[in-house]
Amino acid sequence: MSSTNKTTNYDLSQYIGTDKPTYLGDYNSDMNKIDAQMKKNGDAVASAMSTAGTANSNATQAKSQAETALKTATQAQNAAENAQNTASTASQNATTALNTASAANNKANAAKDAVDKNVWMTSGNIAKSSYVSGNLVVKYNPFLKSLVFHCKATIGGSDIPSGTPFATIPSNIMSLLDISSARTLDCVFVYVGSKNDFVSYPAFKLDVNGDISCNYNMFKSQNILAQSFVPVDDWS
Repeated sequence: MSSTNKTTNYDLSQYIGTDKPTYLGDYNSDMNKIDAQMKKNGDAVASAMSTAGTANSNATQAKSQAETALKTATQAQNAAENAQNTASTASQNATTALNTASAANNKANAAKDAVDKNVWMTSGNIAKSSYVSGNLVVKYNPFLKSLVFHCKATIGGSDIPSGTPFATIPSNIMSLLDISSARTLDCVFVYVGSKNDFVSYPAFKLDVNGDISCNYNMFKSQNILAQSFVPVDDWS
């Protein structure tokens, strides 16, 4: 018998006491939905990285060309200054060329600096070992203003009460996020019970101090599988 209820965002199975879930029906359907969304997230990340890489290459080439133009213009200015008494017009032209090249060089440097910021900051494992064993990692890209959340872990020796932080994003990433109120980490994830019962839970909560928690109780020996690509350009 299929689940009576479905989750709001990804239409995953939610059972009531009289439902009888099946692996070939409910489980396979939920896994296909999760796999498709995770693939979409992965493709989005790959596309963003490819775009940024192209921008970096173009900016580097522009900077090199501007530096060459600046060197040429400087040489022309020196020559014009040596012959200023008889070639004031040449000096003026060289000065104009220098200003143009300097402006191009400044723009190229600004573009290069922006692209250099396109670096993914990785947190390492941020899971609180007193509650969770396994791997829970976040990555942040200040250029793309995007946060990636990945979790493959097992709840350890005790239950996690509702609202209890089970991971903390480090301050170097939180300072860049600079949020003034709690935010929601919308994840494609499945909360797996100790008897292989699959339960979909609400999104995780991110507090202003970096603590991550869930609004529901989570119980020991259960597993958490989560993946998310979160644009944060509208966070404040």
